[in-house]
Amino acid sequence: MLCREHEQEVNDQPQRSKWSEDKSHCQNFSQWFATRALQEDVPDLIKQLSRGPNSIAKRYSGYLINGYRFHVRQRDARRKTQNSGVTLVASTTSFASSKDKNLIAADLTYYVEYEEEFEDESVDEFEDETENEYEDESELEDESKEEFEDDAP
Repeated sequence: MLCREHEQEVNDQPQRSKWSEDKSHCQNFSQWFATRALQEDVPDLIKQLSRGPNSIAKRYSGYLINGYRFHVRQRDARRKTQNSGVTLVASTTSFASSKDKNLIAADLTYYVEYEEEFEDESVDEFEDETENEYEDESELEDESKEEFEDDAP
């Protein structure tokens, strides 16, 4: 919704090429989004997201999210099964290079292996998605001892 609104504002500017419009949208959206989110008709969640990440975060050695366990790499190093990495496929538009004049849409695959887990405290509404968080290794071991008994070396 807001992304299309910004694209329309950019496209309404006179005498611009499609390339200039796309480039302007990519370069200016985040600043425009932060300003636009301050208006009254925007949901509170969007306002919180527009402020960006909070500089204060809690650290956890593992998560249980929607039935899936995720652990930091240090814990996985001692196990036969590994679950410290997450893959995300994101649909995005971008220019292939600075000389490219055509905006392309593509699915990009991102992979991250967790050294440490963080919970961003800037958006409270997302906390419901997390079923369980583990403050330290001993708490994690107590919760999952039975599940991982056959993982021991």
